[in-house]
Amino acid sequence: MACDAVEDFADLGGPLLDRLATPALQRWAEARVAPLADYARIDLVPTIVEYLRRRGSAEAAARAQNLHRHTLKYRIARASELLQCDLTDPDAAAEIWLALRLRGLT
Repeated sequence: MACDAVEDFADLGGPLLDRLATPALQRWAEARVAPLADYARIDLVPTIVEYLRRRGSAEAAARAQNLHRHTLKYRIARASELLQCDLTDPDAAAEIWLALRLRGLT
């Protein structure tokens, strides 16, 4: 079974995110999500976290945040502009999720 193979890597020394939390990656993560954290008009971080947590489902994220779906979609579009990436792209979403996790924002 594929999940059983994880035990073979017990010598890595702990959870993967702990292993990735090097000073260089912490600086990268801080710079990567700074446009969200610095945006003064509204706090976009919770919206992006919820959207990514819901695997890109705008409907589910809007319900979870008690927002109209158009409001949520506007915020996602604004965040995509600020981050200069397409949050509907799985690779971009994974990168932003990792940066948010390394910064302790999720």
